Amino acid sequence: MPITTAGNGLTGVSECPKSGGIRRAWFCEVSDIAAIVAADSAVTDLTFASAGTGFEQIEFKRNEAEYTENGDDPRVNTVELSISLPNPTGAQRALLEELKSTCKMYAVVELYNEESAITGDNRLMFIGYDTKAKDSAFLTYSGHEATSGRARTDDSMLSLTFTAEQAHLVYELTGLSGASATTLDDIVTELVDATNV
Repeated sequence: MPITTAGNGLTGVSECPKSGGIRRAWFCEVSDIAAIVAADSAVTDLTFASAGTGFEQIEFKRNEAEYTENGDDPRVNTVELSISLPNPTGAQRALLEELKSTCKMYAVVELYNEESAITGDNRLMFIGYDTKAKDSAFLTYSGHEATSGRARTDDSMLSLTFTAEQAHLVYELTGLSGASATTLDDIVTELVDATNV
């Protein structure tokens, strides 16, 4: 497509390919959530089991995390969340070790450059729950791989995979009505602070 000018800008920019991946992820144990409200493939509210016990956050650079869905069996949607951290810090290793030893989890992931029609911000996806499988769709550790690298310029790399077996496709987290959280920043604050009990 030829570049054409319109006033002071260029047209056609919206047709550029978008880059994907996960920007941030939050994890909590299934037992930390007392109730989930969901309908029409969206989670709209969470009630926490106790105030202040919310989600733990990990931030990623591009190409460090992704989730995939595989529906080979029409009854099961297998969701894999893959994390690969180059040169992980001690704090990152400690958090990943904690996640590795947690049996049942929920995860919320923020996608790069994928706008939510509801919030207008980056889309948040809720992994480990749907209205059919309920909390039995939980996310759990399924394997890891680590390498020191070979060449002097290679990064050491720690990669972990978590798997959930859901009945439905992954739901979008569109808001947290009990905390009046409707924007990305407000939703993230409530995920961590866990005030709605």
